[in-house]
Parts: sequence; C-alpha cells; structure tokens
Amino acid sequence: MAKVIIFDFDGTAKTRKGAETVDRWLAGGDIIHIVTARTRGMEEVYEWAESHGILKSRVHQVNRGEKWKLVQRLGAEKLIDNNPDELELVRKNTNALAWSPERL
Repeated sequence: MAKVIIFDFDGTAKTRKGAETVDRWLAGGDIIHIVTARTRGMEEVYEWAESHGILKSRVHQVNRGEKWKLVQRLGAEKLIDNNPDELELVRKNTNALAWSPERL
C-alpha cells in the first residue's frame, strides 16, 4: 500500500541522499510531497519536483512551525526534515514519524 511521505526541500530532499531516497520511494509506489517554508524562490522547488516526477500540486509552501499541520491534513506517515523544531512539532501534534535526513 502506498505511503504518503513528506520531505522538506532545503537541506533534505535537495541533498544527494535525499534525492536518491525520493526517487527510490517513488519507484516503490509511495506518494511523495515536498514542503518548504521558503517565502520566495519557489520556481527552483517546482522545477526540482518536476524533474523527480512529483506533481506541482504536491509541492507545499507553509509557515515555519506549521509543517505538522500539513502532515496531519495529508495523513502522512512521516516527515523528513533537517529542522529539529519541525520534527518535534510533528511528534507532539501527530501520530506520524518524524525523521532527520541522517535516518535515510
């Protein structure tokens, strides 16, 4: 069964290991979403996502400290993020897994 997994962009999905993991999990049938707290420069995120086969509708811009709300809304199984504060909010407010990129 496909899992919904959310990757932070900068410092996570954009890294070599992050991109390899995104590609592997997509190939395995998982549904990958990309999230960022960027306030500008979104075109780079959209282009990266498209180059990895991720629909633009699965790229999300949220305010800092609110990624957990996206996790909850999408029913995601996990968030992978390099920001420990975001991970703690996911652990505190959802039942999802919260991984740092080192776990990939």
